[in-house]
Amino acid sequence: MAVLLRFLHLYLSILAAVFAVGFSVSAQEVQSSKPVKEKPRSRTDRYGDPLPPGALARIGTVRLRHGGAVDCLTFSPDGKTLASASEDGTFRRWDAATGKELWRFEESLTNAVAFSPDGRTLAGIAYRQIRLWDATTGREKLRIRHLALPRENPLAFSPDGKVLAAARRSDIRLYDTTTGKDIRQPLKGDQKAFLCLSFSADGKKLISAGGDKTVRIWNVATGKELYRLEGHTDKVHSAALSPDGQLLVTGSADKTIRLWDMASGKELRRMAQPGAVFGVVFSRDGKTLAVGGLNPGDAANYGLLQLWDTTPEIKPRRRIPVPYGVGHIAVSRDGRTLAATQGSSIRLWDVITGKEKRLNEEPDGRINSLAVSPDGGTVAVGGGGESIRLCDIATGRVIRRFPLDPDTPHVRGMAFSPDGKNLASASVLFTETGIQPRGFDLWDLSSGERTRRAPDENVWCLALSPDGKTLATGFKEIKLWDAATGKELRRLPGTRAFSLAFSADGKFLAVLGAAGNVILWDVAAGKEKRTLSLSDRPFHALALSPAGNLLATASFTSKDRITVHLWDVAEGVERSRIRLPHRLHARWPCIGGWLR
Repeated sequence: MAVLLRFLHLYLSILAAVFAVGFSVSAQEVQSSKPVKEKPRSRTDRYGDPLPPGALARIGTVRLRHGGAVDCLTFSPDGKTLASASEDGTFRRWDAATGKELWRFEESLTNAVAFSPDGRTLAGIAYRQIRLWDATTGREKLRIRHLALPRENPLAFSPDGKVLAAARRSDIRLYDTTTGKDIRQPLKGDQKAFLCLSFSADGKKLISAGGDKTVRIWNVATGKELYRLEGHTDKVHSAALSPDGQLLVTGSADKTIRLWDMASGKELRRMAQPGAVFGVVFSRDGKTLAVGGLNPGDAANYGLLQLWDTTPEIKPRRRIPVPYGVGHIAVSRDGRTLAATQGSSIRLWDVITGKEKRLNEEPDGRINSLAVSPDGGTVAVGGGGESIRLCDIATGRVIRRFPLDPDTPHVRGMAFSPDGKNLASASVLFTETGIQPRGFDLWDLSSGERTRRAPDENVWCLALSPDGKTLATGFKEIKLWDAATGKELRRLPGTRAFSLAFSADGKFLAVLGAAGNVILWDVAAGKEKRTLSLSDRPFHALALSPAGNLLATASFTSKDRITVHLWDVAEGVERSRIRLPHRLHARWPCIGGWLR
């Protein structure tokens, strides 16, 4: 869901940018005779990675970046590469030293990925099958039919690499990695959602953790449940067995880490955490325990990432400040590198020093919004990072940064003033209790200084009038402000807004409402002028043409692609539709219900 929302905000901004910059084609160009065939030039970004066809530059980087939240992450045994599975429907393999993508495979509902102990085989689990590849070449070695649930479906190789364990609905299947056949009857656990699988060092036991708040220990040879560990009060997301096989550590959404004696199943120790724990993992030598999750009490460092010493006793060694929640974690075989997922990004840290291994200068914050300057030369980029970036469109380089306060990390909307001298931005803070208001800011682009702030306002989107005198903000209601003084001018009653756009003359305001429709408001009178809607689908983005006569809206349905609708504003009639070559992922049927 979060991935789709981020895409919609970007898509809205791109629509607006296209209309703002516009297109011009001369009559001579249209009437020219035979087209000249030019050899397409291969463009790359500043890091040497190829750009999509037609793209001129890239803001940011694709290194160690997926197009959706990363569901699983693992190091190769030699520590030289990383493998990941993501909600964007891909399995990818990365160079751990440079972050460069080595190869990828597209699938439906990717869930988990695992390296064989010798590092020669990579396995990935999707909705209806498991695929095994040669880890070096990417050549497919085997496919196994496996009907799994759409969400969490962990898998694990046995220590000798001959058996692959994979969760499937309410049981666990054990497959021969050479033939793909079942080696025995499934392990019947009825554990609801399986969230973690791992073998003991001798391969005789299998550990599973799940949504029923338990951890179960299985006899691999007989398929019998040996015993179960009970005590957690919420989902158990992760379980890690110490290299000597004596200690089991579990992390749960109940905000605890628990230590268990593997031989007896007795709980040895319970350690409270500030938020849900999603990942626990031992280094290969057993001297370090890494923990990842949430720290909701700290607005500036919402993520939980800790390194613990395990000898002579388990105790915290270092906390690594991270601004967002940490999902999956992995430690390299030599114990020197810690990898963690944050949204669609993969980040690396040095275990000894605790310092991040930055492979490039790009920030790791997600991008939620962007705005193109009136002259088309720069773009403002905002998201979940520590600053708003002003970038040169031609090169993608950062020109200036506008630092954000620790409690305003999520920029949801931005707008340039018509003269290009100022920028308005809207921010919110996501917490366990909901969305907290963080208002809007006005920035002087030449000095980088903040000229005005309204921190107590609840703002999800904003727009500046063409003359730059009026600022419109919206979320639960729409407010109009004097941009120079910050004085509230007017409220538009009973309208929940998710996107705003002024007409070219500033006389009316287009509002994307909670019902997925577009309402046109007379700004001076404060009255509703017209409503645009479709009976079969809600809208998720809008943009007005510079002349104000055309309105573009974007829609999704579970059965078709992204569709752009062009409307005649004066008559309120849909003129045409453009279907784009991007399918909605099967896991996200529609967010219209969420918007409501």
